[in-house]
Amino acid sequence: MRPELSLLTGGRPRMTLITGDLLILSLFQLLPAHALGYILAGTVATCDNEGEKVDIPFTLGNPCLNCECKNREVICIQNKCPGKMKNCGLVVRSPEECCGHCRECLLDGIVYHTSTSSNSINSSSCTLYSCQGDVLTKSTRRCVVPCTNPLNVQGRCCPQCPGTSASNIKCGCSFNGREYKDGQHFSLHNDPCIKCQCSDRMVQCERDMCPLLPCFPNATHIPVGECCPRCNDQVHISDLQDGTCLLHNKVYRDGESINIDNCTSCICKGSTMVCFQHCRKTGPCRAPENCCHMCVSYVQPLETHCRVNNSIYQDGDQWSSSPCMTCICRTGKTKCHKIKCPARKVCPHGQHLEQTQLECCPKCVNKPGVCTVFGDPHYRTFDGKTFNFQGPCRYTLVRDCTRAELFSVIVQNDARNTHYFAWTKAVELWLGSTIIELLPRLRLRFNGSHAVLPLVTPSFNISTSGFLLKVSTSIGLTVTWDGKSYAEVAMTSKWRSRVCGLCGNYNGHGRDELLGQNGHFHADVESFAESWRVDDNEVCARPTRSRLPNVCASSGKKRRRARRLCRKLISWGFHKCHAIVDLLPFYKSCMMDMCECPKKQRCYCEAFLAYTRACEREGVRIRWDAKQRCHGWL
Repeated sequence: MRPELSLLTGGRPRMTLITGDLLILSLFQLLPAHALGYILAGTVATCDNEGEKVDIPFTLGNPCLNCECKNREVICIQNKCPGKMKNCGLVVRSPEECCGHCRECLLDGIVYHTSTSSNSINSSSCTLYSCQGDVLTKSTRRCVVPCTNPLNVQGRCCPQCPGTSASNIKCGCSFNGREYKDGQHFSLHNDPCIKCQCSDRMVQCERDMCPLLPCFPNATHIPVGECCPRCNDQVHISDLQDGTCLLHNKVYRDGESINIDNCTSCICKGSTMVCFQHCRKTGPCRAPENCCHMCVSYVQPLETHCRVNNSIYQDGDQWSSSPCMTCICRTGKTKCHKIKCPARKVCPHGQHLEQTQLECCPKCVNKPGVCTVFGDPHYRTFDGKTFNFQGPCRYTLVRDCTRAELFSVIVQNDARNTHYFAWTKAVELWLGSTIIELLPRLRLRFNGSHAVLPLVTPSFNISTSGFLLKVSTSIGLTVTWDGKSYAEVAMTSKWRSRVCGLCGNYNGHGRDELLGQNGHFHADVESFAESWRVDDNEVCARPTRSRLPNVCASSGKKRRRARRLCRKLISWGFHKCHAIVDLLPFYKSCMMDMCECPKKQRCYCEAFLAYTRACEREGVRIRWDAKQRCHGWL
């Protein structure tokens, strides 16, 4: 170890100690030198009596330094004090002590250790003692009676409240809607200053009496969940004489007394400050701020549980009374508030915001798969493939291809007095044994009989929305019909890869849409579509033509009329959607429909409606009123 040397003046011998746990006494003196001015020289202090304690006159009375003779040399040891003393509020150090000692409370020959208390609820004693530093607080129990039928039990200081026997807890208590085990402690009304205990089906409650502290009141804190303050740190004091007491950092002599307030008086006895906290037994209090707590106080029983619609909720329980309302039980009262939804967010590609009846706030979910049929007719599958097929018979548009076979949607096409084209005439929805027929002019037939709208059952709901008829089912299938030739089938994402028909298999890939009913892929649309023809004895309107002539090529007038009307898809407020939904398939469908359209007919309306619906599904609002623009057609 490196010695710490102090410079010496006048050449007088002095001693220097090596710091640390082990100190060696040496004698040094300064001698003149030509180069340095002074030379430090000295010898180790020697001794003769091995093991003898050596008193060093130069240590300034340091009680932490002990020197003795070892191997004929004076060895000094520096004592180290332990860390912070546990459960000690006051550390006193006298001049003869190195580290000090913890002062505790002494009264009538009984020692009370710091931070200990006789405040046990089930104790038969009505007097409580609590020691903090050298301050002993003596108080009478403050009983709290939270019931209207208390019992005085022999051996107990406070009145007892009967706790209804809990059927599932032996000797436990059922109190204020909660069950407690025998011996379990709990707070009353969530007040940390009122503590209760269940004991043999009885409940006893008391108010905490906070002991006085040796430190200043402004040097205290109240821990979270507790009632009484504590000193921020241990109080350290030097040379506190025996027979004196410390209270609020002030020293009192033996026998000296002080009144803290109207309810607390203290007196210094020996080295312990004994404080008495008084309570008021009976009588009214004219000045509450100057009155002591009642020795026994009666409080109104508080129902901590809540009853809502024949349901019981405990204090602190939370529940939802509706999707947008959350409630909490607080001290027997139900408090409800509306749920605030976060700011509307942008959903990832392939998803959209949706709000269900069971949820308050909309959330991003997968967009439903949509298949549309319109015009002469044109088909757009769930996976976005478009094709034209003019078969004039009944065909399976989409059905459940699992073993369950929950539903089937069939379209019935009709030639409508045209030579080459066909139009969707009606839509049939089979839900198990239920048959729903959507007929021209928005008429409805239910299980063979005409029905009146709206029609609501546990498994489906049929109603009109504007100029459209809508069938919503409980299995995630929705069918929309305009009464003319536009049909739309929407399915939730749970039906992915579980359906088949002219609308495709809904697996997210448009390359494998031409899968026939026999399970084989077809090279052309006609053979694929004919494979989904519904076999029955009904005679089709006319045979299907494999090749269709270009009607507009032979009539320039029809071609000009078709272009003039179909070009409105490029304007009329549709331009906002052009970058999101491809316009070309709808424009071509419009041209095809108009080429064989009878005079004074608005055959372009189906293509316009189909494009408008496709844009709206992508969140683009189109300023085109189909009911006004296509009046008489839709």
